This record gives sequence, C-alpha cells and structure tokens, in this order.
Amino acid sequence: WAFQWVDWLEGALSPDPEAAESMHHVDQFVSSVVEEAEKQKADSEATYQARLLKAGLSVSETRAQCKDLIFAGTDSTGMNLATICFMLAKHPEKYEKLKKELFEAKPSEDEVQSLPYLRGV
Repeated sequence: WAFQWVDWLEGALSPDPEAAESMHHVDQFVSSVVEEAEKQKADSEATYQARLLKAGLSVSETRAQCKDLIFAGTDSTGMNLATICFMLAKHPEKYEKLKKELFEAKPSEDEVQSLPYLRGV
C-alpha cells in the first residue's frame, strides 16, 4: 500500500499527461495478460502469470510482477550506455581506437560481436 500511496502522491504533485497515458496503456496490457492467466490458472505450466497465480500470489501482486518484467533492465541498460559514452568522452584516445576499428572493419550486423576492441568496451 505504501508504494501505491507514493505513486499517487507523485502523480498528484507533478502530473505528466504523456507518462500517465503511457502507464495507462501498460496497465491495460498487464491487466489483460493477468486476466487471461486467471483463466489458465488450472494449467500451472501455461504462462508465468498463471504459475504466479497458482502459487498463491494475488492478482495485484501478479500485475506488479508483470510490470517488473516489462521494465526490468531499462535502468541498468541506460546506465551502462551512459557510462560507456561518458568514459569514451573522458578518454578520447580510446574512442579513436574504437572508431578506427569500426571504420576499418565495416562489420555487418552479424559481425559486430566479433570486433575485439568493441567487445572490450
């Protein structure tokens, strides 16, 4: 209940219509997924959501787990990319080495993973 209250308070103090609309779409999607899982609850192997419900999680908890899966990794991925860009800007010689490797190799999308310096970055 505390998280719901904090979420409500944040929305009341600084409403963002675009964020609210986006979250509304996410809530609708998650609700439909969990509703479908409730129908499949008898088959514990049907979906992740159905297994959560069968294990005894409430509908609200299952929705929260679904949202967690949707948004998992976005913060860490963004933070990693920001750190890489920051470090490359801080060390221009490393950036030049990386740029040289990319321009000389001209890799296809499938070959990008094989570039040794890029993999190290």
